[in-house]
Amino acid sequence: PVLLQAFALLGHPYHLLLIGGERRGRPARNVTMLPYRRDSLELAQWIASADALVHAGTKETFGLVILEAMACGRPVVAARAGAFPEFVDERVGVLAEPHSAFGMAEAIVALYDRDLETIGAAARERVLTQFTWERAFHGLFSAYALLLGARRQPLLEGQILEVGSRSS
Repeated sequence: PVLLQAFALLGHPYHLLLIGGERRGRPARNVTMLPYRRDSLELAQWIASADALVHAGTKETFGLVILEAMACGRPVVAARAGAFPEFVDERVGVLAEPHSAFGMAEAIVALYDRDLETIGAAARERVLTQFTWERAFHGLFSAYALLLGARRQPLLEGQILEVGSRSS
C-alpha cells in the first residue's frame, strides 16, 4: 500500500508500472498493474526499460530484485530497511523512510532531480564489481570456515572451478 499511496500523492507526470502486485481496490490513474511475470528475460526487459526501480518493502533479507535492477543500469529508490542500506546509497539511488508514503514520494522526487543515466551507470558498476559470484563464494567460504573454527586458507587457482567448466 505504501508504494501505491506514494504514487497517488505524486500524480502526473510520475507513473508506476507495478508487476506482480496484489490488487487492492482501484489504483491511482498514474499506476499500471501487470500480472506476475515468470519469464526472467521478460522481467529484465521491463526493468531495463524503466527509469528506475522503486521498492517499498521493509523485510527483505537480501533484496535480489534491487541488485537485478542495478545490474540493468537502473537507479533505485528503496525503503531504508532490511538489507537495502547495505548496497543503496546516494551514488546509486535514494533511500526512503520506511512505511511512509510521503517519505517514499519525497525520495522519488529527489531521484528525478538528478541525472538518472549517471546514477544507473554507477549502480551497474557497483553490481559488476561488488556482487560477483566469486565474491559471494569467498564470503560464504569464509563464513563456513569461521563457523567450523578453521582459519581461512587461500584457494589455489586450480581449486576454483568455473561455472560451466569441467574438472580434469
